[in-house]
Amino acid sequence: MGLAERGIAGLRTRWREGAAALLLVAGVALFAAVGNQHYPIADWLFWHYAVYWLASLACVVACFGIGSASLRALGLRGLRTLEHLSLAFALGLFEFELAMFLLGALHLYRAVLFFTLPIGLVVVSFNELRSLWSHLRRRERRLARYRPPLGSAGALALAFGFVGLLAVYFMILSPENVEFDSRWKHLALAEDYVSFGGIRPLMEGWMFDARPHFTSYLYAWAFLLPKSSLFDRMLLSAHLEFVAFLVTTLVGIPALVRRLAPRADPRVVWAARFLFPGVLLYDSSLAAGADHFGAMYGVPICLATLFAWRALSARWCVLLGALLAAATLVKETTALLLVPIPVIAIAVRLGVLQVRAFRAPKTGDLFALMRGPLFAAATALLCSAPLWLTNWLWHGDPLYPALNRYLSPRPWTSESAYKLKWAYEEANLWQPSHDLSGLLSSLKALATFSFLPNDWSSFHGKTPVFGSLFTLLIPALLFCRARLRLWLVIGWVHAAIFCWFWIHHQDRYLQGILPLMTAATCAAVLVVWRTGLAARCALSALIGLQVVWGGDVYFIQTHPLAKSPLKKSIDLLSAGFERKYEQRFSIQEAWQQVARVLPKRSRVVVHDENNHLGLEAQVVMDRFPFEYGISYGLQQTPADVFRLYRSLGATHILWNQRSKGTDSLAGDIMFWDFVIRRAPSLGIFGSTHLSKMPDAAPAAPFNPTVAVFPCPGSYPAGFYRVSDLRVPVYGPQSSLFPAAPRAPLGPDWPSALEKTSEIVVADLRCFQDAARLTALGYEKIVDRGHPPGTRGQDYSLWLKH
Repeated sequence: MGLAERGIAGLRTRWREGAAALLLVAGVALFAAVGNQHYPIADWLFWHYAVYWLASLACVVACFGIGSASLRALGLRGLRTLEHLSLAFALGLFEFELAMFLLGALHLYRAVLFFTLPIGLVVVSFNELRSLWSHLRRRERRLARYRPPLGSAGALALAFGFVGLLAVYFMILSPENVEFDSRWKHLALAEDYVSFGGIRPLMEGWMFDARPHFTSYLYAWAFLLPKSSLFDRMLLSAHLEFVAFLVTTLVGIPALVRRLAPRADPRVVWAARFLFPGVLLYDSSLAAGADHFGAMYGVPICLATLFAWRALSARWCVLLGALLAAATLVKETTALLLVPIPVIAIAVRLGVLQVRAFRAPKTGDLFALMRGPLFAAATALLCSAPLWLTNWLWHGDPLYPALNRYLSPRPWTSESAYKLKWAYEEANLWQPSHDLSGLLSSLKALATFSFLPNDWSSFHGKTPVFGSLFTLLIPALLFCRARLRLWLVIGWVHAAIFCWFWIHHQDRYLQGILPLMTAATCAAVLVVWRTGLAARCALSALIGLQVVWGGDVYFIQTHPLAKSPLKKSIDLLSAGFERKYEQRFSIQEAWQQVARVLPKRSRVVVHDENNHLGLEAQVVMDRFPFEYGISYGLQQTPADVFRLYRSLGATHILWNQRSKGTDSLAGDIMFWDFVIRRAPSLGIFGSTHLSKMPDAAPAAPFNPTVAVFPCPGSYPAGFYRVSDLRVPVYGPQSSLFPAAPRAPLGPDWPSALEKTSEIVVADLRCFQDAARLTALGYEKIVDRGHPPGTRGQDYSLWLKH
């Protein structure tokens, strides 16, 4: 064929191709025009989720890039691909959060930071990313030649894993799935910081700001998303958690399994993550919390410990120190599970190598061996400075409020130590008695933790949903050829379970160790599987039983806010068909209504309430017993309450018409007298009241006399001063009521009441003359409940008009 003929043939081919493409474009236009009439394209939820994924992928790429560059800077080369990726992502995510912390300390939280931070990290690590991408492509081409087929068992495992991933992702499609704690801790802190423009000390002494909460800085980046609603910010945060879970599951777990069971196929072993069905159920599921970010560090810490063990290399010890600090900055419960064993392992290894060096001395050996552990300690101390140094500068206690016996923390009141001990530690921590009985219970939990639920009874009752293969495989593993490394990881997991049970044993906190538990379980499955046909049959039955048993966990409706996350996701996706284009984005609506009337730069006292996400303002939390700078009962007058609020920078007060009864009667009286009588009301939003701080301290006289009409077992009936009513509802002092009132209530109490007191506290279960109080001009302001297991009384507070 001549040149001209080839040219004509090419034109004919291109003409046909162009005509086909043109007709397809016309089809797209027609389809879009028709579809737009039924569901406007601009209102598609697709665009929102595309933004979440693009932003999450930008964060992931930045983390891989900067983390990989840091590994190279440390001289850590020659790692297996999955190990390199796992370590790089963990280190990179920590550096991303560290950058957010430093920028927050400089008060640089602006919308532009949402773009400049990931772009800047990608630019800095561009060469490393290009090198990493080239390596991954070469590796994939090389493996494609020799990779064996999956086989039926592998295909089944792969399908099981993908079903699990889809199940988890479907739950996070709606922000209604966000857990309760995130709505008043992790996401709420992010919202506060963004509203302020950076990080700030919470000078009411709110303990959760002083405790590890590094994930809040990542969520703060999500809250910088420009022109976004609370719906978008919550879902971007949830997607960030999901991609971290993906990296942990698809990269981290296979990397560790291949160290524990050689020749393990990384394409399928990750599916073992869903042999623990608790991850599909609140509150161990993904719900924009921090537990799964803590879990992400498990495999990298384990790998770094294995590599540092060999010769206590300074490079590996530096990396290990950084990862231990990163895990500690996520949550104390994560640190409890992941930090002690590596520290002990390095200490033991140092001792062994020191003994060897002493027996065969060489010049400088003893001191050279110390270099790695010292570098690890120094790195851990430096990298954890965002916690202990800020606490030291802001609160005078690097572990505020834990060291209050030895330091002079701030803020701190005369009631704070008692509140911390009895209202928080004794009342809120789930732990056995710290004696022989508690020790035996903790040892027993090593075998029973997955069979005896350790969760709120309102969630899944007494039904075990955690997953038990880890425990059930260990006896069989004793008769198989398992590597020492596998047994060491199994020992690590059991040590973590013991610490968990001894300190605070709620099931969700075990998520921090679950990647290690999953890797050990998967490696045990492979070891037993390779033993023989009989073992394979029995193992298949055991795994099948676990899968079937956990099959309905996904559908248990226990979410305290959403009830069924699945139903919420379905409702959200169907809202477009129902043309509820704006209503579907409604979330935390009561708080967003308040946000619409708050001036910019407001700082709101949120009284006796946890959930407050959506205020889009700085917040002062007075939720008893989680702060240690506010003690209403110690205030002598409303002017003192005013000065307390002013010292905290408060501009508004948000309150609900009921007291939880956690504070003393004196505390409730001083708050409610101030907010009802002294603070101008700005309206009611649902069941929430908003008041404005008065312009000046109240000048009207305050009568501190209170008439108390109790039930037996409480204060004796009579007249008291407010300061007499500071008896706490928690701990040993809860029964130390005054022996007698300052003045008794006689038969002519109505006459005495009118002359003596403007404040009445009455337990209406025993006091039957409420109508008389109303006739005398008193109004019931609030009902007071009492926390379970306390001596609190169901009082009502009355104030005179």
